[in-house]
Amino acid sequence: MIVIHSLGFNVLGPGDLCIMASTRKNNAAGASKVQSNAGASKEDSENVLASMQQSLEKAMVEMGRVGKLLTSLQADISEIKDANVGLRTDMDSVLLRLNEAENRISQLEDEKHDLRQKVDKTAMKCEDLHQAVEDAANRDRRQNLRLIGLKEKLENGKPSECVKKIISEALGIELDGSQLQRVHRAPVAIPKEGSRPIIIRFLSFLERERVLAAAKKTYNNKEEVVWKGCKLSFFPDMTRETAEKRRKFKDVRIRLHGLDVRFTLAYPAEMRFTWRGKRMKFTDDREAMDFLNKESEKQRSRTGCLCRSLETRNLT
Repeated sequence: MIVIHSLGFNVLGPGDLCIMASTRKNNAAGASKVQSNAGASKEDSENVLASMQQSLEKAMVEMGRVGKLLTSLQADISEIKDANVGLRTDMDSVLLRLNEAENRISQLEDEKHDLRQKVDKTAMKCEDLHQAVEDAANRDRRQNLRLIGLKEKLENGKPSECVKKIISEALGIELDGSQLQRVHRAPVAIPKEGSRPIIIRFLSFLERERVLAAAKKTYNNKEEVVWKGCKLSFFPDMTRETAEKRRKFKDVRIRLHGLDVRFTLAYPAEMRFTWRGKRMKFTDDREAMDFLNKESEKQRSRTGCLCRSLETRNLT
Protein backbone atom coordinates (compact mmCIF):
# COMPACT_ATOMS: atom_id res chain seq x y z
CA MET A 1 0.00 0.00 0.00
CA ILE A 2 1.33 3.34 -1.00
CA VAL A 3 0.69 6.41 1.24
CA ILE A 4 1.13 9.77 -0.33
CA HIS A 5 2.37 12.65 1.95
CA SER A 6 2.75 16.19 1.05
CA LEU A 7 6.49 15.84 0.80
CA GLY A 8 6.63 12.63 -1.18
CA PHE A 9 5.60 9.02 -1.51
CA ASN A 10 6.26 6.30 1.05
CA VAL A 11 5.86 2.61 0.54
CA LEU A 12 4.33 0.79 3.52
CA GLY A 13 4.85 -2.79 4.26
CA PRO A 14 2.43 -5.39 5.62
CA GLY A 15 3.44 -4.67 9.25
CA ASP A 16 2.86 -1.07 8.85
CA LEU A 17 -0.58 -1.76 7.51
CA CYS A 18 -1.41 -3.91 10.49
CA ILE A 19 -0.27 -1.22 12.82
CA MET A 20 -2.37 1.37 11.05
CA ALA A 21 -5.39 -0.87 11.06
CA SER A 22 -4.98 -1.40 14.78
CA THR A 23 -4.51 2.29 15.33
CA ARG A 24 -7.64 3.15 13.41
CA LYS A 25 -9.61 0.60 15.35
CA ASN A 26 -8.40 2.01 18.63
CA ASN A 27 -9.16 5.56 17.55
CA ALA A 28 -12.68 4.57 16.53
CA ALA A 29 -13.29 2.89 19.90
CA GLY A 30 -11.91 5.93 21.79
CA ALA A 31 -14.09 8.27 19.78
CA SER A 32 -17.10 6.16 20.51
CA LYS A 33 -16.22 6.10 24.21
CA VAL A 34 -15.73 9.88 24.27
CA GLN A 35 -19.06 10.38 22.58
CA SER A 36 -20.69 8.09 25.15
CA ASN A 37 -19.07 9.94 28.09
CA ALA A 38 -20.01 13.29 26.60
CA GLY A 39 -23.64 12.21 26.38
CA ALA A 40 -23.65 11.08 30.04
CA SER A 41 -22.03 14.30 31.22
CA LYS A 42 -24.59 16.38 29.37
CA GLU A 43 -27.47 14.47 30.98
CA ASP A 44 -25.95 14.89 34.47
CA SER A 45 -25.47 18.60 33.85
CA GLU A 46 -29.07 18.96 32.80
CA ASN A 47 -30.18 17.14 35.96
CA VAL A 48 -27.99 19.34 38.14
CA LEU A 49 -29.27 22.43 36.39
CA ALA A 50 -32.84 21.28 36.87
CA SER A 51 -32.21 20.61 40.58
CA MET A 52 -30.50 23.97 40.97
CA GLN A 53 -33.39 25.66 39.22
CA GLN A 54 -35.90 23.97 41.58
CA SER A 55 -33.81 24.97 44.60
CA LEU A 56 -33.58 28.50 43.25
CA GLU A 57 -37.33 28.61 42.74
CA LYS A 58 -37.88 27.36 46.29
CA ALA A 59 -35.41 29.92 47.56
CA MET A 60 -37.24 32.64 45.63
CA VAL A 61 -40.53 31.47 47.17
CA GLU A 62 -38.97 31.51 50.65
CA MET A 63 -37.47 34.92 49.97
CA GLY A 64 -40.92 36.12 48.95
CA ARG A 65 -42.33 34.82 52.19
CA VAL A 66 -39.50 36.41 54.14
CA GLY A 67 -40.12 39.66 52.30
CA LYS A 68 -43.79 39.53 53.26
CA LEU A 69 -42.84 38.79 56.88
CA LEU A 70 -40.39 41.68 56.87
CA THR A 71 -43.07 43.95 55.42
CA SER A 72 -45.51 42.79 58.12
CA LEU A 73 -42.87 43.24 60.83
CA GLN A 74 -42.09 46.69 59.53
CA ALA A 75 -45.78 47.58 59.67
CA ASP A 76 -46.01 46.15 63.20
CA ILE A 77 -42.92 48.09 64.24
CA SER A 78 -44.47 51.24 62.84
CA GLU A 79 -47.64 50.57 64.83
CA ILE A 80 -45.58 49.89 67.97
CA LYS A 81 -43.70 53.14 67.44
CA ASP A 82 -46.98 55.00 67.03
CA ALA A 83 -48.33 53.26 70.15
CA ASN A 84 -45.16 54.19 72.06
CA VAL A 85 -45.62 57.77 71.04
CA GLY A 86 -49.21 57.62 72.32
CA LEU A 87 -48.11 55.92 75.53
CA ARG A 88 -45.43 58.53 76.03
CA THR A 89 -48.03 61.23 75.61
CA ASP A 90 -50.33 59.45 78.05
CA MET A 91 -47.47 58.98 80.52
CA ASP A 92 -46.63 62.66 80.34
CA SER A 93 -50.28 63.46 80.98
CA VAL A 94 -50.38 61.00 83.90
CA LEU A 95 -47.18 62.45 85.38
CA LEU A 96 -48.62 65.92 85.05
CA ARG A 97 -51.79 64.83 86.82
CA LEU A 98 -49.75 63.09 89.52
CA ASN A 99 -47.78 66.26 90.12
CA GLU A 100 -51.01 68.22 90.34
CA ALA A 101 -52.45 65.59 92.71
CA GLU A 102 -49.32 65.72 94.90
CA ASN A 103 -49.54 69.49 95.05
CA ARG A 104 -53.22 69.32 95.97
CA ILE A 105 -52.61 66.60 98.56
CA SER A 106 -49.81 68.64 100.09
CA GLN A 107 -52.06 71.68 100.15
CA LEU A 108 -54.89 69.66 101.70
CA GLU A 109 -52.53 68.23 104.33
CA ASP A 110 -51.45 71.74 105.25
CA GLU A 111 -55.07 72.84 105.42
CA LYS A 112 -55.93 69.73 107.44
CA HIS A 113 -53.15 70.55 109.91
CA ASP A 114 -54.42 74.09 110.27
CA LEU A 115 -58.01 72.89 110.60
CA ARG A 116 -56.93 70.28 113.17
CA GLN A 117 -55.31 72.98 115.26
CA LYS A 118 -58.43 75.11 114.97
CA VAL A 119 -60.64 72.14 115.88
CA ASP A 120 -58.47 71.35 118.90
CA LYS A 121 -58.62 74.97 120.03
CA THR A 122 -62.37 75.01 119.45
CA ALA A 123 -62.77 71.74 121.37
CA MET A 124 -60.80 73.18 124.27
CA LYS A 125 -62.95 76.29 124.22
CA CYS A 126 -66.11 74.17 124.07
CA GLU A 127 -64.88 72.08 126.99
CA ASP A 128 -64.09 75.24 128.95
CA LEU A 129 -67.53 76.63 128.08
CA HIS A 130 -69.15 73.34 129.04
CA GLN A 131 -67.37 73.33 132.38
CA ALA A 132 -68.33 76.97 132.90
CA VAL A 133 -71.98 76.25 132.11
CA GLU A 134 -71.89 73.15 134.32
CA ASP A 135 -70.37 75.15 137.16
CA ALA A 136 -72.87 77.98 136.67
CA ALA A 137 -75.78 75.53 136.69
CA ASN A 138 -74.53 73.86 139.86
CA ARG A 139 -73.93 77.20 141.55
CA ASP A 140 -77.44 78.25 140.62
CA ARG A 141 -78.64 75.15 142.49
CA ARG A 142 -76.57 75.82 145.60
CA GLN A 143 -79.73 76.91 147.41
CA ASN A 144 -81.60 73.74 146.41
CA LEU A 145 -82.10 70.43 148.18
CA ARG A 146 -83.46 67.17 146.79
CA LEU A 147 -85.87 65.28 149.01
CA ILE A 148 -85.95 61.58 148.10
CA GLY A 149 -88.45 59.01 149.34
CA LEU A 150 -91.72 60.97 149.77
CA LYS A 151 -94.55 58.99 148.22
CA GLU A 152 -96.46 60.44 145.28
CA LYS A 153 -99.45 62.69 146.06
CA LEU A 154 -98.67 62.63 149.78
CA GLU A 155 -98.20 66.40 149.65
CA ASN A 156 -101.89 66.82 148.60
CA GLY A 157 -101.09 69.58 146.14
CA LYS A 158 -99.35 71.72 148.78
CA PRO A 159 -95.66 70.78 148.54
CA SER A 160 -94.42 73.87 150.47
CA GLU A 161 -96.62 73.18 153.48
CA CYS A 162 -95.70 69.47 153.35
CA VAL A 163 -91.96 70.20 153.28
CA LYS A 164 -92.22 72.64 156.20
CA LYS A 165 -93.94 69.94 158.24
CA ILE A 166 -91.30 67.34 157.31
CA ILE A 167 -88.43 69.66 158.27
CA SER A 168 -90.15 70.64 161.48
CA GLU A 169 -91.31 67.21 162.60
CA ALA A 170 -88.46 65.02 161.30
CA LEU A 171 -85.49 67.38 161.72
CA GLY A 172 -86.72 69.75 164.42
CA ILE A 173 -86.17 72.95 162.41
CA GLU A 174 -88.90 75.55 162.21
CA LEU A 175 -89.24 77.41 158.93
CA ASP A 176 -91.61 80.20 158.03
CA GLY A 177 -93.10 80.64 154.60
CA SER A 178 -90.60 83.31 153.56
CA GLN A 179 -87.61 80.96 153.80
CA LEU A 180 -88.87 78.65 151.03
CA GLN A 181 -88.83 80.17 147.57
CA ARG A 182 -90.21 77.21 145.59
CA VAL A 183 -91.04 73.54 146.16
CA HIS A 184 -92.07 71.09 143.41
CA ARG A 185 -91.66 67.58 142.14
CA ALA A 186 -88.91 66.92 139.60
CA PRO A 187 -90.32 67.33 136.06
CA VAL A 188 -89.88 63.72 135.02
CA ALA A 189 -92.23 60.84 134.30
CA ILE A 190 -93.69 59.10 137.32
CA PRO A 191 -91.74 55.84 137.81
CA LYS A 192 -93.51 52.52 138.18
CA GLU A 193 -91.67 51.94 141.44
CA GLY A 194 -90.71 54.64 143.89
CA SER A 195 -91.50 58.31 143.51
CA ARG A 196 -90.15 61.45 141.95
CA PRO A 197 -87.78 63.58 144.03
CA ILE A 198 -88.94 66.92 145.43
CA ILE A 199 -86.87 69.99 144.63
CA ILE A 200 -86.70 72.47 147.52
CA ARG A 201 -85.31 75.95 146.79
CA PHE A 202 -84.47 78.14 149.77
CA LEU A 203 -84.19 81.89 149.71
CA SER A 204 -80.95 81.65 151.68
CA PHE A 205 -78.00 79.32 151.21
CA LEU A 206 -77.49 79.37 154.99
CA GLU A 207 -80.99 77.98 155.58
CA ARG A 208 -80.33 75.25 153.07
CA GLU A 209 -77.06 74.37 154.86
CA ARG A 210 -78.81 74.35 158.23
CA VAL A 211 -81.39 71.80 157.02
CA LEU A 212 -78.75 69.67 155.30
CA ALA A 213 -76.55 69.70 158.42
CA ALA A 214 -79.47 68.52 160.55
CA ALA A 215 -80.13 65.65 158.11
CA LYS A 216 -76.42 64.66 158.11
CA LYS A 217 -76.37 64.71 161.91
CA THR A 218 -79.27 62.27 161.95
CA TYR A 219 -77.50 60.01 159.45
CA ASN A 220 -74.24 60.18 161.43
CA ASN A 221 -76.13 58.99 164.50
CA LYS A 222 -77.15 55.98 162.39
CA GLU A 223 -80.75 57.06 162.53
CA GLU A 224 -83.26 57.49 159.73
CA VAL A 225 -85.38 60.46 158.76
CA VAL A 226 -88.90 59.03 158.73
CA TRP A 227 -92.16 60.90 158.16
CA LYS A 228 -95.53 59.18 157.81
CA GLY A 229 -93.88 55.84 157.07
CA CYS A 230 -91.56 57.27 154.39
CA LYS A 231 -87.78 56.95 154.74
CA LEU A 232 -86.51 60.29 153.55
CA SER A 233 -83.11 61.42 152.34
CA PHE A 234 -81.81 64.95 151.74
CA PHE A 235 -79.20 65.59 149.06
CA PRO A 236 -77.71 68.70 147.43
CA ASP A 237 -79.35 69.48 144.09
CA MET A 238 -76.87 69.26 141.22
CA THR A 239 -76.82 68.76 137.47
CA ARG A 240 -77.13 65.26 136.05
CA GLU A 241 -73.49 65.11 135.00
CA THR A 242 -72.19 66.16 138.42
CA ALA A 243 -74.67 63.86 140.17
CA GLU A 244 -73.45 60.95 138.04
CA LYS A 245 -69.84 61.68 138.97
CA ARG A 246 -70.78 61.72 142.65
CA ARG A 247 -72.92 58.60 142.30
CA LYS A 248 -69.86 56.61 141.21
CA PHE A 249 -68.48 56.96 144.75
CA LYS A 250 -71.44 55.03 146.21
CA ASP A 251 -69.44 51.83 146.84
CA VAL A 252 -66.58 53.86 148.31
CA ARG A 253 -68.97 55.57 150.73
CA ILE A 254 -70.40 52.21 151.79
CA ARG A 255 -66.89 50.85 152.31
CA LEU A 256 -65.86 53.85 154.39
CA HIS A 257 -69.02 53.56 156.48
CA GLY A 258 -68.14 49.90 157.09
CA LEU A 259 -64.61 50.88 158.16
CA ASP A 260 -66.07 53.64 160.39
CA VAL A 261 -64.06 56.29 158.55
CA ARG A 262 -65.50 59.79 158.29
CA PHE A 263 -65.38 61.26 154.80
CA THR A 264 -66.52 64.22 152.74
CA LEU A 265 -67.62 64.17 149.11
CA ALA A 266 -66.58 67.68 148.12
CA TYR A 267 -67.90 69.59 145.12
CA PRO A 268 -68.00 68.62 142.35
CA ALA A 269 -66.91 65.02 142.98
CA GLU A 270 -63.86 64.68 145.19
CA MET A 271 -63.69 62.07 147.95
CA ARG A 272 -61.78 63.24 151.01
CA PHE A 273 -60.99 61.28 154.15
CA THR A 274 -58.20 60.78 156.67
CA TRP A 275 -56.38 57.45 156.71
CA ARG A 276 -53.86 56.75 159.48
CA GLY A 277 -53.30 60.47 160.03
CA LYS A 278 -52.86 61.21 156.33
CA ARG A 279 -55.43 63.22 154.40
CA MET A 280 -56.45 61.48 151.16
CA LYS A 281 -58.15 62.95 148.07
CA PHE A 282 -59.58 61.02 145.12
CA THR A 283 -61.41 62.19 142.01
CA ASP A 284 -61.60 58.63 140.59
CA ASP A 285 -63.77 56.12 142.44
CA ARG A 286 -61.71 53.15 141.19
CA GLU A 287 -58.48 54.58 142.58
CA ALA A 288 -60.18 55.18 145.92
CA MET A 289 -61.51 51.61 146.05
CA ASP A 290 -58.12 50.15 145.06
CA PHE A 291 -56.48 52.16 147.84
CA LEU A 292 -58.97 50.90 150.43
CA ASN A 293 -58.58 47.29 149.25
CA LYS A 294 -54.79 47.43 149.48
CA GLU A 295 -54.85 49.08 152.89
CA SER A 296 -57.38 46.56 154.19
CA GLU A 297 -55.21 43.70 152.91
CA LYS A 298 -52.16 45.17 154.63
CA GLN A 299 -54.12 45.55 157.84
CA ARG A 300 -55.29 41.93 157.67
CA SER A 301 -51.73 40.78 157.09
CA ARG A 302 -50.46 42.74 160.08
CA THR A 303 -53.30 41.40 162.23
CA GLY A 304 -52.51 37.83 161.17
CA CYS A 305 -48.81 38.25 161.98
CA LEU A 306 -49.68 39.74 165.38
CA CYS A 307 -52.01 36.85 166.19
CA ARG A 308 -49.36 34.28 165.26
CA SER A 309 -46.81 36.13 167.39
CA LEU A 310 -49.13 36.11 170.40
CA GLU A 311 -49.83 32.41 169.92
CA THR A 312 -46.08 31.69 169.84
CA ARG A 313 -45.53 33.66 173.03
CA ASN A 314 -48.36 31.83 174.79
CA LEU A 315 -46.91 28.47 173.83
CA THR A 316 -43.50 29.42 175.14
